[in-house]
Amino acid sequence: MIHASIFSRPWRTLAAATCLPLAFAGAPAAAQSFESGPYLGLSLGGGQIKDTVSSHPDWRYEDPDEWGSPDPLNHSFKQSGMIGGLYGGYGWRMGQWLLGIEGDLSGSAIKHTKSEHEPATGGDLHFKYRMPWLVTLRPRVGFLVSDSAMVYGTAGLAIGKVKMSLNGYEVDPDDGSVFAPDYSRSDTLKGWVVGAGFEYAMSRNWHLRGEYLHVRFKSQDFDFTYVDEGETNYHTGSYRPKMDLFRVGLSYQF
Repeated sequence: MIHASIFSRPWRTLAAATCLPLAFAGAPAAAQSFESGPYLGLSLGGGQIKDTVSSHPDWRYEDPDEWGSPDPLNHSFKQSGMIGGLYGGYGWRMGQWLLGIEGDLSGSAIKHTKSEHEPATGGDLHFKYRMPWLVTLRPRVGFLVSDSAMVYGTAGLAIGKVKMSLNGYEVDPDDGSVFAPDYSRSDTLKGWVVGAGFEYAMSRNWHLRGEYLHVRFKSQDFDFTYVDEGETNYHTGSYRPKMDLFRVGLSYQF
């Protein structure tokens, strides 16, 4: 079986990138830089996904007397990678406050791939998990510490695509039975996002920002089957990813 221990890797965070706008905080900017209106920008940064994929026999179809009381198979891991995309929204200036709505679409290079080889039997199992894209839609509340600098908080809806697969084979050394999964799935998950950031107006139109977002998705159930000694076995399971994102952005305010 695939063990949880093979699903771990240290995360080299890009959190320091969010401090970039602070380097410009002392530079002069045009008066009244944060005005009501639309904006559009590009973002780039890094993120980390944490998840546990858990599975066990599906007792709707399997006989508990044949299985005994097996523990769930829990495959825990965390994986980091680059993430970037487009964001845009509209803001309303109210004195020192800026209220707005913002959406973004990001492509992700976060991809987790692990394999396990059994030298005694020659078996190989391969697990792949990735999140190719992420969309968020969030209200944003900002406070202007000056006409050119703003801190803000944000929270809202998150939608992400998860694709994963398990294939290969494994031979039981006791009875010679073969576990040969060939399984893949693709899910669109919904959840929530919360975060904060700092934005600096380099001019009336060009703004630079750094932000942190935390995303949590709802649990997703799944079912799969595999053939063992000519007999079909039924399993069920679930997973629930969460993400931490650090990114910088450059936008143009119209």
